Amino acid sequence: MATADHFKKVSGLVKQVTSLCKQADDVYTDERLRASLLQATKQLAVALEKPADAVFQTAFLPGQTMCVRIAIDLGLFEMIVEHDSGKGRITAKELAVRSQAEQLLIVRIMRILAETGFVAEDGEETYSATPLTVQMCWPAYQGCIKHHFDFGAKALIELSQYFKNNGYRSPTSVIAGPFQQAFNTDLPTFEYWATLPGVMQTFNTYMTGNHDTRPSWIDWYPVEERLLKDAKADNAAVLMVDIAGGRGHYLAAFKDKFPHARGRMILQEVPNVIRDVQGLDSSIERMEHDMFEPQPVKGR
Repeated sequence: MATADHFKKVSGLVKQVTSLCKQADDVYTDERLRASLLQATKQLAVALEKPADAVFQTAFLPGQTMCVRIAIDLGLFEMIVEHDSGKGRITAKELAVRSQAEQLLIVRIMRILAETGFVAEDGEETYSATPLTVQMCWPAYQGCIKHHFDFGAKALIELSQYFKNNGYRSPTSVIAGPFQQAFNTDLPTFEYWATLPGVMQTFNTYMTGNHDTRPSWIDWYPVEERLLKDAKADNAAVLMVDIAGGRGHYLAAFKDKFPHARGRMILQEVPNVIRDVQGLDSSIERMEHDMFEPQPVKGR
C-alpha cells in the first residue's frame, strides 16, 4: 500500500522531470540532459508501477524479445518502413501475404511489438513505423537481437541449473561453462560459433555496428597527451594491440584520427574472425590469438 513518503517521492520525480524538460527546447541536442531526463522518467515509472505488475513484466520479457526475433526473420520491420514511406500504414493482412505467415500469428506478434514501441498500431490490425522500427532495419541491430536471443538466451536459461550443480561459483573454464552445458559442446564459445554457418558473420556485423553508433573512446580520451606524447618515434615499436578487436574498427578509427602516430598497430582475434576482416588498412597487422592464452606481443 502506498504511503505518504511514496507519494512525496513520486511528486518529487514529477517536478524533476518537469524541471529538466524546461532546460532545453530539444533534449536530443544535449546528451547529458537527455540521459538525466531518461533516468528520472525511469525512476518515476518504477515508483508508479505496482510491484506485482513489475514481477509479471519481468517474467514476460523473454517473450517480447522472441517477437522481435521472429519479426526479423519475417522481414516485418523492412516491410513496414518501406510501406510507410510510400503508401502509409500497412495491415496485418498485407504483412501476412508478403511474409507468407499466418495472419493470426502476425496480429499476435504485432500486438507485442506495438506495446513495446517497435511499431505503432494506428487502428485495428493496422501499423506504421516508429523510429525504433527504422532502427531495426539496420543489419547491426538485427544481428544484436539474433546473437543474444539465439545464443545468450539459451545459455542464460541454463544458468540456474549450472550454478546449482557447481555450488554457486562463477565459471572458471572456457570449455565447461553454462554455454557448453546449454549447447552440449566442449568447444570454447567462439570455436563453437565458427562451426555454425553465418553465426560469426552476424556477430561481427553486430560488433561493428555497435561501434559505429556509440561515442568512440578516441573522441574523449586524451590520446595525444597520454599515449602519443611519450611514445617511441619508431615504426618498429608496438604502439597498440587490440585484443579481441573484431574486424579492427577501433584500430581503423584510431589510424584515421591520428595518422601521424608511429608504431605498430596489431589486431588480435581468433582465426575465423581474422579471416572475415575486410577493408582494413594494410598497415594494421592481423594476428591470430586466443585471448585466454599468454600474450605473444611484448612491449619494449
